[in-house]
Amino acid sequence: MRLEEGLYAALIADSAVNGVISGRAYLEQMPQSATFPAIVFNRISTTQGSLLDEVNTHTEIRMQIDCWADTLSAAYDLSYKVRTLLSGFRGDLEGVAVQGCKFDGEQNSSLIDGDEKQRRVITDFTFWLHE
Repeated sequence: MRLEEGLYAALIADSAVNGVISGRAYLEQMPQSATFPAIVFNRISTTQGSLLDEVNTHTEIRMQIDCWADTLSAAYDLSYKVRTLLSGFRGDLEGVAVQGCKFDGEQNSSLIDGDEKQRRVITDFTFWLHE
């Protein structure tokens, strides 16, 4: 199991998050037919520690979770629910043993083109695990 699969399962299983997105959580990109609110998540980077004479299985994964909504307030509200779920998380995500998760920050990155408005709050998290 990969972290992405466990993260998807956690987002859908959480009543606060899924109560808003109704299953609309997507890896890498949102389908054109998708409606808001929704979440899109991506792996930004993976680093693995190493020791001089042995392999260290400590892995650090940085994930970006974009919270999309019709209003900026709703996008921030969804971001807060995701932060509440993941910040400080330790445990099993569908077979992935997460040693810890840290909220790294958020930013407003809305897309506005004429009457078309797509509100997005980008949240970043670092996950530590042993693989």
